[in-house]
Amino acid sequence: MKTAFIFSGQGTQKVGMGKDLAEKYPLAKSLFERADAALERNLSALCCNGPEEVLSRTENAQPAIFTLEVACLELLREQGITPDAVAGHSVGEYAALYAAGAFDFETGIQILHERGMLMREAAENNAGGMMAVMGLPLEKALAIAKEFPPDLCADIAAYNSPQQLVISGKVEDLQKAGEIAKAKGAKRVIPLKVAGAFHSRLQAEAREKMKAFCQTLTLKPLSLPYVANYSGKLESDPVVIRNMLCEQLTSPVQWLGCLESLKAQGIGTYIECGGAVLTAFVTAFDKEAVVRNVFDAQTLESVQGEA
Repeated sequence: MKTAFIFSGQGTQKVGMGKDLAEKYPLAKSLFERADAALERNLSALCCNGPEEVLSRTENAQPAIFTLEVACLELLREQGITPDAVAGHSVGEYAALYAAGAFDFETGIQILHERGMLMREAAENNAGGMMAVMGLPLEKALAIAKEFPPDLCADIAAYNSPQQLVISGKVEDLQKAGEIAKAKGAKRVIPLKVAGAFHSRLQAEAREKMKAFCQTLTLKPLSLPYVANYSGKLESDPVVIRNMLCEQLTSPVQWLGCLESLKAQGIGTYIECGGAVLTAFVTAFDKEAVVRNVFDAQTLESVQGEA
């Protein structure tokens, strides 16, 4: 049974993230120090001590999440636990690409600092929000955007599992979109605590600026099978992947498609690095899948003990 490493998205950041790993493992401490040097500021202290409202700013949360995820990845590799394929949710895609050898750690930090800044600026210029829609049958979830009126500024931001999708857009229009979802059979509609309408048309400004930034970015050939958010399929062409990373900012995360592609590759075990969110989507998708989480010393040692 093959193993995939999957990497959490924004929202998993919290004060204290990586603290016990850095204290116990020199490798993890070194990565947080390298992040500080690459950013020329003390990200590690922010991760350890907060304050939470500063850590949660998009330009801080994204490199912080990436650093923790890479630390978890490298500590697993140090113990001989390696993936057969990788995928990540939204910002988690960058840790997946790092794992596949697309770029080095410092490059990943710089990309995510830029990405976070651009997304924050777009969110400030185009205010919006996001909400999770729970319990909607898959076939209705896939078609729900067709029910939105043309003047409704609401987009599907993520297809997470057979029982959950996320809608993103203007706050006043999200309520209308939620009413449509309920009329289609959704059991619950839950507003999310986010700083903007990510993965929607309201991030178009960030997408265009990210395209200009990425023209200077050269991705290396991948050493592992990688599944992209934008397509939900295996991708290997560096130029195509680079373009997809930009388009991802205004397009839905095809996480359900990612899981289907991983399963088609023979993946039966999933280790989520950096959080404990994606494994719930895996279980909803595949009841027989083996799921594990690594985000601190205790969860790392638990996975090491089972290896």
